[in-house]
Amino acid sequence: MEKVLEFDLEDANEIDTDQLEIVCDPGKLTAVKAQAEAQGLRVAESEITLVPKTPAAPLDESDVETQQQVEELVAHLDALDDVVRVHTNLP
Repeated sequence: MEKVLEFDLEDANEIDTDQLEIVCDPGKLTAVKAQAEAQGLRVAESEITLVPKTPAAPLDESDVETQQQVEELVAHLDALDDVVRVHTNLP
């Protein structure tokens, strides 16, 4: 973890004893990845993804219908040939 503190990051979260999740500006992803590899760190995955600034409140457990509608919508969108990835801020 100490090795990445000098990188230009927005956030770093320890997922496991040997795994970190690093959040940086999308324009700096390539440079941060190169820095990590230069420090001898193995980069398992790197991608630009959308992270909600304000996560949606969890749906009430009794609101099963809304949960099902959201799951159906996401599944329908994901099944479209032109769609590569579907993002949602719902849990």
